[in-house]
Amino acid sequence: MELIIFLLFIVYLAIVSILTVQMSVSILAAIFGDQAISFMEHTYTKNAESGYDQFLNIVFYLFYGVPHYFYKKFMIKYPREKARFIYFNWMLGFVLIVFIVGISVTLLVESYTDYL
Repeated sequence: MELIIFLLFIVYLAIVSILTVQMSVSILAAIFGDQAISFMEHTYTKNAESGYDQFLNIVFYLFYGVPHYFYKKFMIKYPREKARFIYFNWMLGFVLIVFIVGISVTLLVESYTDYL
């Protein structure tokens, strides 16, 4: 039982780390806009052939995928100012959801730490 709880805790830490990075990147994209997105795109390798480049693309999607996707989607669909406003509101909702999920999972994990 302790091993299962320990492995779930490791998975929890990985998910929290990824969500924290995505949340902070979405805030940076809301503040700096195109400059932040351009910085993100420098870590993506188009037509990746080697295993290392494919690994970097997976890391790109883990760290920057959600904010990058929505920023580009809003910029294509709406005029610039409206898209920035919509993205800012999306970012606030994303941060709120991450906090709610983080608190609820923390309370869930905390109840199982009594067994350790």
